[in-house]
Amino acid sequence: MSLSNHLKQYMSDCESGEITTSDDDEEIVPRPAKRYVPTTYTLQFSAHLSKCVSKVMSYRAIIFDKVDSNIDKSYDKRTGRFTAPFKGIYVFFVTTTSAEKLKTSICFIQKSDPVNETMVKEMAQTVGSLETKTVAVVMSLDKDGTVWVMNTTKPSEICQMKETYYISFSGGLVEKQSTL
Repeated sequence: MSLSNHLKQYMSDCESGEITTSDDDEEIVPRPAKRYVPTTYTLQFSAHLSKCVSKVMSYRAIIFDKVDSNIDKSYDKRTGRFTAPFKGIYVFFVTTTSAEKLKTSICFIQKSDPVNETMVKEMAQTVGSLETKTVAVVMSLDKDGTVWVMNTTKPSEICQMKETYYISFSGGLVEKQSTL
């Protein structure tokens, strides 16, 4: 059944039951459907610490001073903070690697509030002779929202670190959101 016939069948006057409109002579013009175009993941930045994390004081921001990539200049290597260029859903990763048993603890901070604190030593994986751990967090950020990583390793455990700890911070946009 055509759309025209379907409409004729159901478009009737409430009182008489007669058809009050007809589109036999009118052409139905299809409108293009709005398609959802998913955002492709974009790595906004990737940075690492050039020194051992044991050199970063406890409960201080880890400033990843060696920037490998930095699209839109979203990561500030002076402050260690990522600033969202768009409102959206973002994912962030911190990877810690060492030749000794991992003892580090880190915490993602958004707007000065802890988002996800993890003790790296609890779930470390051994890769060759190295212990490694990657922590990921997905969060919604407004435009100009900031995220950074704090060293939450206890001072007593920092003093016990003998080997070099390699640590990196990376992340980016998963899905851009409307500003409405």
